[in-house]
Amino acid sequence: MSALLTVENLDVRFGPGRGGGGAGPVHAVRDVSFSVAAGECLALVGESGSGKSTVARALLGLAGAGARTSARTLRVDGRDVTGFGAREWRSVRGRVVGLVAQDALVSLDPLRRIGAEIAEPMRLHGTAERSRIGARVVELLRRVGVPDPEARATQYPHELSGGLRQRALIASALAAGPRLLIADEPTTALDVTVQAQILDLLAGAKEDGTGLLLISHDLGVVARIADRTAVLRRGEVVETGPTPALLTAPRHPYSRALVAASVLRSPPRAPKRTGTVLEVDAVSLSYGARTAVHEVSFTLRAGETVGLVGESGSGKSTVARLATGLLRPRSGTVRLDGEPWSELPERLRRPRRARIQLIHQDPYSAFDPRFTVSRIIAEGIPRHEDRAARTRELLDLVGLGPEHLHRRPDQLSGGQRQRVAIARALAPSPAVLVCDEPVSALDASVRAQVLDLLDDVQQRLGTALLFVSHDLSVIRRISDRVLVMKDAEVVEEGTAEEVFDAPRHPYTKSLLAAALTAGTDAAPSGVPTRPGTLPAAAARPR
Repeated sequence: MSALLTVENLDVRFGPGRGGGGAGPVHAVRDVSFSVAAGECLALVGESGSGKSTVARALLGLAGAGARTSARTLRVDGRDVTGFGAREWRSVRGRVVGLVAQDALVSLDPLRRIGAEIAEPMRLHGTAERSRIGARVVELLRRVGVPDPEARATQYPHELSGGLRQRALIASALAAGPRLLIADEPTTALDVTVQAQILDLLAGAKEDGTGLLLISHDLGVVARIADRTAVLRRGEVVETGPTPALLTAPRHPYSRALVAASVLRSPPRAPKRTGTVLEVDAVSLSYGARTAVHEVSFTLRAGETVGLVGESGSGKSTVARLATGLLRPRSGTVRLDGEPWSELPERLRRPRRARIQLIHQDPYSAFDPRFTVSRIIAEGIPRHEDRAARTRELLDLVGLGPEHLHRRPDQLSGGQRQRVAIARALAPSPAVLVCDEPVSALDASVRAQVLDLLDDVQQRLGTALLFVSHDLSVIRRISDRVLVMKDAEVVEEGTAEEVFDAPRHPYTKSLLAAALTAGTDAAPSGVPTRPGTLPAAAARPR
């Protein structure tokens, strides 16, 4: 197989001040070497901040302002790109190398319709006749699993769910038919059924001769599609090898720790408190002719976790926003601490907002980009507390050090931003945490750390969690009860054991079957995982 990408001794440094607060130079990537052949998939894995995304962007001349990039060899499809300028890079990006970026909402132009976004690479590189571009856009959207692609092509990014935005971004990356695809967490925001579909799509492209550089913190996804895997730690490759061998018998201690952390294990659970803190009663909401949520009901008790799972666009995030009072239901009610909540005007809700906090799916858009981490977290801390001490305590709880205090959101990795979002939500010691995909951007070790943190907070404080996720292994790991949503409605509800071990509704069964196809670890008891995937996660003890 011929090499589409050859990297030798790649080095990336950022100048003084990137970390804020007078921080010195950052040596983000050190002496990294690898190659990707036509028809091959190489996966880069490692913790958040290990340099994975920096490597990906450096390969396209997109390392960012202040970056100093050097390499002994950097060849893309046979061309030496080490001395490329902006014009030469434009001839490569999209046509020769496609990029699926990690953050779909930021990567998509908010002022441009989805169809125009996907059409742009075809127009720039002349890979489709102008009269055929519209049909090609719809075809690409359909290939990546977007329902009603004709209508979605006319919408703007903010009108789509996180999963639909990610699929649109993948369609855009594939539009000009690149020979090499760099996919930076391409399935992070996707539910298991679409994840399986996207992995099949990428596998098909690989079989057709496309080279694939996959960056992922999901070792189940890596096991499903990668031929070889390289493990990054603090900007350096510590181990490279065939994926099955590396995931089953890693040699380096750091690789072994990553694999061990990918299996979610549940700690002993404290007895549940019984007081009801949140009541959602038959809430419905529509946007024009589209029903977003239809008569959804559930209760949430102190110290309890209710998991909400379903495909992208099923209404999960809308339910989360109805619960927090960010949206007002068309019908039905939400009560907080036994008192009216959803029907109140905002001026009456504001004094009680500390009681219920939201961890956003997209922390980058939720933060003011001008604020430092210290200010973001401190804003949620009550004034009578020592804000400086409490900020450092919260930062330590989510696995970040004091060196992050003076950084701004654009100076953090995706996983680091999500940890800051969790710290901010915990700042006022809420009774209810509404978690909208809170660990979707995190690598396995940090994901386990954050879930353990939420467990600890819940047991110490009795905090209730409404946990929204497309990741079935995470839902099983953390939930006491599970609600399954499809097409704006709850189609199944029960304990985690009931839903995962003995699903009743055909849709729930299809979700669990898709988890097996995608190579995840959320299979029902007694059902073997895919060959080569990681061990199944233990069910949560009750």
